[in-house]
Amino acid sequence: MTNPRAQIELRWSCVAGMPQADFLADGIRVVSNRDTPTQSKMYLDFCSYGTYLMDSRGDLVPLASPVWVWGKFYAFVIRSILSGGWKRDKADTTALNYWLGMDSGVIDIGLSDKLPEGVRQMANLLKTGMEQGFIDPFARKIIAQDGTVKNDGTRHFTPTEVLHMDWLCSNIAGSIPPFADILPVSQRMVRQLGIYRDSIPAEKEGTSHEDTGHLR
Repeated sequence: MTNPRAQIELRWSCVAGMPQADFLADGIRVVSNRDTPTQSKMYLDFCSYGTYLMDSRGDLVPLASPVWVWGKFYAFVIRSILSGGWKRDKADTTALNYWLGMDSGVIDIGLSDKLPEGVRQMANLLKTGMEQGFIDPFARKIIAQDGTVKNDGTRHFTPTEVLHMDWLCSNIAGSIPPFADILPVSQRMVRQLGIYRDSIPAEKEGTSHEDTGHLR
């Protein structure tokens, strides 16, 4: 349903440079940014979140975005606590990760009013398929950048495998930046959630950098 020869050009806004300007110069028009943090439509219209189209002048047209439905997420956490599933040492300050797919209702897709009708219909079909479990983007042959076959196409990825993906697919042009290249404003988030957080040198006492959501 999509171009199997398509490549993804990966750029990071948490390192030095102007990735959006680079995309425009390279003729790349469709950009996928960070997920929309709430269900408010204004985030999608800002074109600072989700997927958007850049025209030849650099003007941005919103298309769609994953959306976090925080009410359902908090309900999940509360149910987990009440059922005894929340087990964590009080002294443990490690950030927790959760794999909650679209079938949980915690993640939705916001579609822009400017999305063409045919594309909107296909997006809704894909959304329904993922919610109901008969479309799985990880149940296919998947090869990493280094040539390793991560999935031979005969099985599904487990939630643990998805949650611990620290590699990039073969159709992605780009790499994960080392910690030293990340701007100070985003280093704290990487310390908490980065894939190599366990190998990052300890932060010096008194050093603090406020994160403003630049990591993506």
